[in-house]
This record gives sequence, C-alpha cells and structure tokens, in this order.
Amino acid sequence: MSKHKKFFLFFFLIIILLMSVGYSSFATDININGTAKIIGSWDIEITDIKKLDICENCDAGALILDDTTSTFNTTLVKPGDKIICEIIITNKGTIPAKLQEVKNNFDPEPSSLVITTTDPKDTLEPGESTSYKITISYDKAISTNQSNLSKNFTSTIEYVQA
Repeated sequence: MSKHKKFFLFFFLIIILLMSVGYSSFATDININGTAKIIGSWDIEITDIKKLDICENCDAGALILDDTTSTFNTTLVKPGDKIICEIIITNKGTIPAKLQEVKNNFDPEPSSLVITTTDPKDTLEPGESTSYKITISYDKAISTNQSNLSKNFTSTIEYVQA
C-alpha cells in the first residue's frame, strides 16, 4: 500500500471517530431540573344572595351559600307569582378569572314553575364582583290553582384562570 493511501485511510478513520464522538455527545438527553413558584391566590366565591322581589305569601326559603354553589327552596302560591334572587360573585384572589360555566340544577317537576336566569360577567379582575339573577315564577298560563308549588334550586359557578 502506498504512503498516500495509508494517510487517507488513517485520516478517514480519525474523521469517522470524531464524528461518532460528536454525534453521541449531541444525541444524549438533556435534563433540566428546577422549581417554579406561583405568586398569587385563587379565590372565586359566591359572597351573597339578595332577595330582590318576592310575591305576597311566597317564600324563598333558606338561602345557602357554599363557596361556588347557592341553594334555595322556593314556594309560590298562585299563577303569576314569582321570586327573583340576585347571586353576587366576588374574585377575592389576586388572579384574573374567566367564566367557564353556570350550572343550574333543579327538579323539572312541577312543570308549572318556570325558571329563567341572566349571565354573570365573563371576566373578573382581582377584587371585582359581578352578579346574575334567577327568576322562579308560577306560569301565568296555568288555569287551575295548584296551591303552594315548591322547587329546590341549586346554581353552581365555574371560573378558570383568565
């Protein structure tokens, strides 16, 4: 073998060796460990329920608040009667919140009671409040008087980080 051929063979072996070492050093996984600290607090809750309009001889029952859920039991006397309650939500935390959903749960019977709601504000900044109204009414179209209709009603709010 000539001297030039040996030199080129040795040179190519060195190049392949360097490429192998370089590839293996770049092909390894890099693990980065660390911790993050979130500065802020999350505290969205229903802070109050106000009885805005209650018909004569009607009852909104005990109004129960549990952070993001409000519950009450209404009793209406005659067609056309209604109860309107306003639910106040406050962002007591330091993180802006966005409304995801309002879940209103109630027994569909008796069907002569009609429930309507308004929507709260979509975004709550820290310290800000919003409200929505729930109206429970005895259907005016009912011709027979089913005395003292009652309905349990639960409303739950869900906010997420804005």
